[in-house]
Amino acid sequence: MQPRRDILINALKAAGMVATAPLLSAAAPYVRLEKEQGTTHDERARLGAEVESLYQRMGTVPARDLQVAIVACWANLDRYPHARTSVHDLRARVAVIAGSNSITLADQANGIRWFETAHRYARMVGDSTLISLAHARAANAAMYWRLGRRRLHADADLAAAYATTAELRGMAAGQAARVLSILGDSRATVRAAETAVTLADVPYAGRIDRWSTPVAHMTVSRALVRWPHLRTAAEEHALEALRTLPPQARLLRAHARLDVAEGRARSGDVAAAVDAVHQTLNRAEGRLEPVLRGRVDEIVRIAEQRIGQPIREIRDRLTQM
Repeated sequence: MQPRRDILINALKAAGMVATAPLLSAAAPYVRLEKEQGTTHDERARLGAEVESLYQRMGTVPARDLQVAIVACWANLDRYPHARTSVHDLRARVAVIAGSNSITLADQANGIRWFETAHRYARMVGDSTLISLAHARAANAAMYWRLGRRRLHADADLAAAYATTAELRGMAAGQAARVLSILGDSRATVRAAETAVTLADVPYAGRIDRWSTPVAHMTVSRALVRWPHLRTAAEEHALEALRTLPPQARLLRAHARLDVAEGRARSGDVAAAVDAVHQTLNRAEGRLEPVLRGRVDEIVRIAEQRIGQPIREIRDRLTQM
């Protein structure tokens, strides 16, 4: 097992990533040794299938479990024989999903590096679709990480600049709405949100590289919820997302419920906000992703500021999860 672990450590170290010992131990068995690789063609097909599996599983399995598959896949890509340039597209796609999964894991340090890696390989390939996707997903991180204004603008603008389809333009507009929300421009946020929803005309695909109608509603609800005067619109989008997202989209559905809770907390309807948070925790089945835990904590702090006292019923539940 040590040779596999060494391959994994070296691959992550070369990319500037840091991994915990439990993650390395969990991922090492899935790293292939040279003698286990097939022909160049077979290995490329195998790696492509692994990457496809990552995109299909994200949001439906725990982020920690997905991270095991991500880093193992990255190590296998690093070991690809002969012409490594032929898997730069796969490396870009893995880095995109790794950065996105880092948001769920609340791992900003590694997440930023993953997105930088995604940008680099996407540009090496020269694929506008990959470049736009990478910047759109990086812009999405603005809602969760402390990033400079220049980075916020750059990712949103580049996602739009390289968008070659209506679907990519919709995705770019959705993330632009979130960035504009953070920057405090409510009118521009509303315009971007309208564009994002208009350009989303496909059913839920369960993938972060697709821009579906339910995902658009969930994305813009978070962008609009920061202003009390847009609470009604934000809640309508969140409820539409909940109506159209399938049950297996657990992470996105949790975000939509918390959008409802956040809007109510910001508007001073603390009792309704607490009720919405309880609904989210009830459906978490004892397991709450780090990004959701952070959101619940933020919503509770907003509500506590409104009433001037701690909301222990939520705090106590969080400590037990």
